[in-house]
Amino acid sequence: MEQEDNHTASKIQSNGYVKMTKSNLMTLPNELIDMFLIYLSSCEIVQSFNNLNARFNSLIYRFIHNINVTSKRKAWLNKYFTSVQLFVTKVIFNHSQLQTLFPKPSTITNQYRSLQSIVWNYKFIDDNQLCLSYLNIFRRKLSSITLNVSSDDEETVHLNVALSLLQDDSYISQLSLNSKDEFSNMWFSFAPNILKINRYLKYLTIKLHYIHDLFILIENLSVLEYLNVDVCEVEEKDVYNYNNILNKTATLSPFLKEVIMNAMDFTYPRLLLFLQPFQQCIELLTLNMSIRDKLDGEILESTIITKMSKLKQFKFIFQVDHKENVNINKDLDKLISTFRSTSYWSTQSIMCYHDRSIPCYTILSLPWIWSESDSLTNEIMNYRINNTSVPLEMPEIKSIYLAGTDISLEFLKFIKKIFINLRKMIISWHTCTIDERVVYGKNRIKLETIHTLKYYGATDDLEYVDFFLLTPNLRRLVVDGSTIHVINGYVYEDERLVSICKRISHLHIFRHYDNCNEDETEKTFPNAIISKKEF
Repeated sequence: MEQEDNHTASKIQSNGYVKMTKSNLMTLPNELIDMFLIYLSSCEIVQSFNNLNARFNSLIYRFIHNINVTSKRKAWLNKYFTSVQLFVTKVIFNHSQLQTLFPKPSTITNQYRSLQSIVWNYKFIDDNQLCLSYLNIFRRKLSSITLNVSSDDEETVHLNVALSLLQDDSYISQLSLNSKDEFSNMWFSFAPNILKINRYLKYLTIKLHYIHDLFILIENLSVLEYLNVDVCEVEEKDVYNYNNILNKTATLSPFLKEVIMNAMDFTYPRLLLFLQPFQQCIELLTLNMSIRDKLDGEILESTIITKMSKLKQFKFIFQVDHKENVNINKDLDKLISTFRSTSYWSTQSIMCYHDRSIPCYTILSLPWIWSESDSLTNEIMNYRINNTSVPLEMPEIKSIYLAGTDISLEFLKFIKKIFINLRKMIISWHTCTIDERVVYGKNRIKLETIHTLKYYGATDDLEYVDFFLLTPNLRRLVVDGSTIHVINGYVYEDERLVSICKRISHLHIFRHYDNCNEDETEKTFPNAIISKKEF
């Protein structure tokens, strides 16, 4: 073996390339081997180099301890993964792979002596007792658990899973309960007095059903440092005593430094009540909320900014309700003036505009903390900004969602000017109308930065097909089968559309698969990887 390792066995092939043999690889210094290993996935490294020799085993360890096996089949896992499971500290896997990776809950500790973290693409099924038995093991062994949950809204099961992971004997310090679909109705909820004090959990991401769930939860996490929470709504007959939080000082965390909250149906006094016990510890605060009460710059400064002595960063989007028959322009002018009145706001960029679909005034700090589920209408063009000396641009926003709006040439020009790095556009066609000048006018605009179009809803109008002409660099298309059927029958009337469809590399049909002919679709999109999956 030593003789082979020290022998240089490069051979010049007829095509002029050097064929790399095992002996070539062994002559490379460790630094060069590291340089090409960083370009390989953990699975590729395990399959190619594990157990090659003692030297390589020591070199590849730091590249394989964090491994994603979601694309691997059972045969691969049994052949390759079992040889490295003792060294793995983090594994990402699908629900269907659970019992292949962990045949028995009782043997996990011996099989995975180094395991500290899992990311589980979790699927709620009718019988979740087996999954709960695994979670009961994981919560006592691991420091970090992420569940990317898909579900059909089984709230009782959700409660059981959350309770298992939030118990007082759980050793998890970092817990993320995410929904795989941003528009999912997957929420967690708790009854009062069902939770016990948890003294380990420091970082939590979760979606809660009711506002009182947030108060119940926060009162039982005594060392929490980071909270990222979505809250759906207030319970219709809410009898919870929210003032309890002021009596829980012994169990509230004095270490809470960062709060990210997305919430609806909050009153502003209730928001202040939640923040009050943490005024002396929160450093980073991000709020995306619907608020029923009056709100402006003076109120925010007097009730949050001046009260939170350690606050270093405050980002927000507030959707503030207003009465009917208001003077929108006058209200916007008055509202933005409150963000110019003090020295604090002179260093912060604030924007506000009206949204008739709710209806509300939207107040936001820049840069915009945008979410793909936040919809946009053409009313944003009538915006106000407190610092008029700086041109309005939003380079950080890569995706926008148009719903309930007229899509005019002027609106698209605004989008192109403001969202200069836009990559994805989502359009709800059944709630939008499109101006004919957009696709048929002489001064048609080009949206060169758009690489992905996602269409919600279908229509017999052909403008949404001709809309492709505005996106010459389109590469990904997400539509339903009915839309594809129309595209297949119409696209060949315009060679420019044919050319754009040929450049599309990924086509996702998310419903009504049977409404389009498979052969016709492959002909229309000859270079696309075509996937069919409901979402």
